[in-house]
Amino acid sequence: MGTTMERRATGRYKVILPALCWGRGRGDFYAVTDNVSSEGIRFRSATAPSVDEELTCNIRHIGNLEGRVIQSADRTFVIRVVAKKHVIDDVARELLLLSEQQVPLVTRVHPRITPDATEVEVALFDGRILPGKLLNVSASGAAFTVDAPLEIGTPIVIGRTPARIARRFETGLGAIFMTPFDPSVIDARIRL
Repeated sequence: MGTTMERRATGRYKVILPALCWGRGRGDFYAVTDNVSSEGIRFRSATAPSVDEELTCNIRHIGNLEGRVIQSADRTFVIRVVAKKHVIDDVARELLLLSEQQVPLVTRVHPRITPDATEVEVALFDGRILPGKLLNVSASGAAFTVDAPLEIGTPIVIGRTPARIARRFETGLGAIFMTPFDPSVIDARIRL
């Protein structure tokens, strides 16, 4: 990986942040930012949206951004943010700051643990509270089961921890926390 000076010369800033994206007529899908440049924000994803498709991407530490896909290839796409100039400037500054904090880039993998206490309440924003069972927890999310069909993107509260349904799998659901935990506090005694 190049130095900060080399990155500035190319105009591309490496920044890796998880994102949840969605669009009209398209279900939610995961993406990870790859870099930011004057052309837009490049994402890596198993989903390849179409050029000119309008997307909303919720990027960790940044929030929801509205954008239009300007490039799409196998496992990558680029969006140009559609917003007022001052908003785009604020987003660019925040992404560049996060990029600087990631140099040198260290990929951290949050280990998953099985908590001692697996019984948990899952609150929905319509007021329902569902009994659930935690399968595992990491600093950025949790896998769990509930006896109700929940859609991807549904905001929930697991215990006292705000989250959003991010995926479904054969034996349960995966959620990402709205604010990740410090990895050092994740152990079998954790209470969400």
